[in-house]
Amino acid sequence: MIQKQYLILAFNFLIIFQVFGQNPNIDPSWNVHFQDEFNSPSTLTTVWDWHYPWTSCIGASSTTNLPQNRKVSNGYLELTILKQPTPCQNYVSGVIDNNQYSTGAIYSKARFKYGYFETKFRLKQPQNNGEVAGLGPNFWLFPFGDGIHDAYDAAFSNTRYSEIDIVELMRSNFTYTFNMHCKIDTAAPKLTSSFTLNPYAPTTVWTSDFKRSKELDFTQEHTFACEWSPNYVIYYLDNQQIQITDYPLVKNLIEMNIILDINLPTNGEMPLPSTIFPFKLLVDYVKVYKLQFDCSTSVIPLDFNYATFDHKVKKSITLGQQTGQMQQGQSIALRAKDFVLMTDGFEVPIGADFYANNYECDCNTVK
Repeated sequence: MIQKQYLILAFNFLIIFQVFGQNPNIDPSWNVHFQDEFNSPSTLTTVWDWHYPWTSCIGASSTTNLPQNRKVSNGYLELTILKQPTPCQNYVSGVIDNNQYSTGAIYSKARFKYGYFETKFRLKQPQNNGEVAGLGPNFWLFPFGDGIHDAYDAAFSNTRYSEIDIVELMRSNFTYTFNMHCKIDTAAPKLTSSFTLNPYAPTTVWTSDFKRSKELDFTQEHTFACEWSPNYVIYYLDNQQIQITDYPLVKNLIEMNIILDINLPTNGEMPLPSTIFPFKLLVDYVKVYKLQFDCSTSVIPLDFNYATFDHKVKKSITLGQQTGQMQQGQSIALRAKDFVLMTDGFEVPIGADFYANNYECDCNTVK
């Protein structure tokens, strides 16, 4: 009994202080649920819209569906921003405006909740003699309601407004930010320094778990991703984890659409008059992965085999005896609804990679 208590505590220690994640590049638990590798221009109309549902105005630019701003070419999606006066429209108010720039964007017609969201892109720019100010590629998740209500409707009683920014706002020193935030209606625990609540005006409260930044050469191709689970969001750069958050309202975020765009200004910073245009965002692919589930099955040592494990989320998993011994160089990721228990005989030798996590079942929501 004493030994069992110790082992459960050891597992809890692993879960609570987890500092790494498992991405689809190294973990067969993930299956591709959605992907566009931009080999056909038809997906620009069947899978994606060319503007947000509420507006075609983005900052000082206007999105268009013209090939000069948005097209598929040689296996890449090209989103191009030009210095060119272009009209745009706010579809909620009906107001038509005229912006200084035209640009391209994709907004997914499908909505997603939970999964692994990934893209690969680079920025192609003309020679601008050094750093470029005011211009930013963005890869983010954002909702426009559920088809009946918009994202600001009171029907979403806890988190009216959900947003996960995987890449946002490149500054002049090629720094991008990654963060998540929402607006809330009801009181929530203040678990982080940036999480604020105004009880006198709850509909205007903007909460943010964190806002981190990282310098990067955007002229080189990079992979950007996040894992959105019911309990945390993990951010990745080139298949390496760079941040994990346990935002208190992450489970309450509503289903979101995928957005890729290139716009300006970034943080109010406009391009210099000498900036040469156009800029192109060359997107190799967009993918969404989902975990596999088998939440009615409990795995015991007699049934477990590292070589034949199906990598699905189980009800519970118990490791031990002879089947609990991993081999050097072996990698395994286990997820279970109730628990993963390590008993006598469980071993992880030096050079092996073992990952275990509690994970809620039936949470691969797709709308």
